[in-house]
Amino acid sequence: MTPAQQIKMGTDLMQRGELDKARHIAEQTVKAHPRNSAAFALLGEIVFRKKQIPEAIRYIDQAVELGPNNVNRVIQKARCYVVFGDIGTAKAAVQRALELQPDSPDQFLLLAAVLVRCDAHGEALAIYQRVKEQHPKNVDARRGLATAFRILGQAQEAEVECDWVLNEHPDDYEIIYLRSSLRKQSEDHNHVDELVSRLKCGAKDWRGTVQIAYSLAKELEDLSEYSESFKYLQQGATLRRRHTRYDVQNDIKIFDTISKTFTPRLISEKEASGYSSDAPIFVLGLPRTGSTLVERVISSHSDVHMAGELNDFALELVKLTTQANNGKSVPRLELPQAAAALDMAQLGRNYIDSTKDSAGSTKHFIDKLPLNFLYIGFIHLALPNAKIVHIKRNPMDACYAIYKYLFKQAYPFSYDLEELAAYYIAYHRLMEYWRKLLPGVIYDIRYEDLVANQESESRRLLKYLGLEWQDACLNFHLNQQASATGSASQVREPLYSSSVGKWCHYEEELDSLAVTLKNEGVEIT
Repeated sequence: MTPAQQIKMGTDLMQRGELDKARHIAEQTVKAHPRNSAAFALLGEIVFRKKQIPEAIRYIDQAVELGPNNVNRVIQKARCYVVFGDIGTAKAAVQRALELQPDSPDQFLLLAAVLVRCDAHGEALAIYQRVKEQHPKNVDARRGLATAFRILGQAQEAEVECDWVLNEHPDDYEIIYLRSSLRKQSEDHNHVDELVSRLKCGAKDWRGTVQIAYSLAKELEDLSEYSESFKYLQQGATLRRRHTRYDVQNDIKIFDTISKTFTPRLISEKEASGYSSDAPIFVLGLPRTGSTLVERVISSHSDVHMAGELNDFALELVKLTTQANNGKSVPRLELPQAAAALDMAQLGRNYIDSTKDSAGSTKHFIDKLPLNFLYIGFIHLALPNAKIVHIKRNPMDACYAIYKYLFKQAYPFSYDLEELAAYYIAYHRLMEYWRKLLPGVIYDIRYEDLVANQESESRRLLKYLGLEWQDACLNFHLNQQASATGSASQVREPLYSSSVGKWCHYEEELDSLAVTLKNEGVEIT
């Protein structure tokens, strides 16, 4: 059998999902033909699909070294490094691919997708526009434009692209959901009847049904049809949960392990051993609680860059624990204890190095990954001069805001109210533990206080951060930086209070959630 035949066999097995068999074929091919770029590329792709990213990188790097002028290999490298979190290497691969094939629309679209993953939305927009100019009926370019325009705050332009896509492809459910999110719907301008009709007729798959249901719930809430809105929201969430593999107890075990690992003794032993950089500002908490608003206020200051939701801290922590474990991955439940033995200065230094391509050129940058609240202890030990800002919000408003938002992949606890309550309680207890263990380290800011007293709360926040007051921080809605979060449209508007107490429209529907929280000592008022 020739190498080409072996590679085809391995590719066919991979496409059918038989990854172990495919890997065996690819490994045999690589062993027999160690200079075959395509064999290494196949092995890298198989391992990538098995989510073994560091190993995949090793094979794909070898494929590119053996075939440096193969644009598909270079794009494969860019995609792999994006997932790994090495944005600098990913961008370099993007530029190399552009040099190799400057005129292919398919390659341009792949490159734009990589740029989006790198949070380079302006650059991605330019590529989508270029493809549209050359191929005005390219649906992928128009879809990309719709998303990029939304992230960059150009809602009208995004809606134009959504309408075009839906005219060509009426069953593009992601675009249907995106369209509903672009603005607050009105009595005169909404898609409720269309969405109801779509649900009655049925979508092509369960994902489409979920996206239509969430779109309908959002638009009905805009129209103050609260009971109907919740009915469709629950329908969509229940269906989404049915297709999600998740056990909230696994997360709760992690929370418990973290709090047991971080003892006063550990803090006293390691507190003076971190890396000295004061560049990072960590804005963290649960999603949908106001972190994007706080991020915008801070990043409107001339000394601060908005780096987005970075996975770098967790990635560097996992990398170092893997290295310390002779290259073997540490089970998730054992990770906190294993990581506690790390050189904290090295962890801090590695994090700062990993963020260089995201951090901008200002004195400080914001890392707004919500789930960094899990790593507060590690952040403090590794980067003792970093600032940590925690967003608090009324628990019922927070839970409802999480429940009503359709996340692409993250936060699987958000689709079931019982699981959401359990997760919230575990989060609440962990935050109380961090405050007790690390007094004065965490700056809590209440979303409701910021909305009610914007200037005084903003001034207090900047004072804590050691930043001189700038009036631009009051005009955060004029900040032109991209926002890829669910709040992308809201942060383009002046501060509003309509989200405060929103849950009260659903007191009956959320009664069991309220009872559970109160029974576990969470104050809901």
